[in-house]
Amino acid sequence: ALLLGVFPVCHADTLLLFDFEDANGNFDLSAELAADALDPETRTVLSSSIRDFGGNPERAMASSGFGTGNSFQLVVAINPGSIVELSGFAFDQLASSSGPSDWTLDINGTSVASGSTTTAFANENGLFGFEPLSDTFTIGLSGSGASSNRGTFRVDNFAITGTIQPVPLHASLGLFSVAGLSLAACPRRRLKLRV
Repeated sequence: ALLLGVFPVCHADTLLLFDFEDANGNFDLSAELAADALDPETRTVLSSSIRDFGGNPERAMASSGFGTGNSFQLVVAINPGSIVELSGFAFDQLASSSGPSDWTLDINGTSVASGSTTTAFANENGLFGFEPLSDTFTIGLSGSGASSNRGTFRVDNFAITGTIQPVPLHASLGLFSVAGLSLAACPRRRLKLRV
């Protein structure tokens, strides 16, 4: 109970946001928003390359060779001393008629959400539960059911929500620290020795 006061419960916030354009409307893969404890390191797409397509609005991240099994990958580092709990997602998606018919969102290879693609931009969002993370994690957005390896898939306004907490102290260390602080705050008395 004592440690709850030291580590307050946090509500889910947007931890990562990519809108894929800069302030001038030019294509940009850097994060629009990244929580202080997170460092989005690398962005790749398997079996192809990331391209610049029209978005919702402005620009979108895309691949023009998005065959079945292809996947956008984002590697994110967590700064030491933090624990991250991911809890939700949102993004806009659009696939060409020969592109993937279905999408799957995964964290470290574990599926957390899936759905069908559309041929006009549609918003996908939802909540999921995932184990607490304290190192590096990979977000993957894959497609399946493409009728051609020339199919395209676009993603825009990609966001991940969750909470960030400091790594908790061991319970006995926390109590020891509180006791130590209490002693440090006490006034000191000098003892007079009688001879």
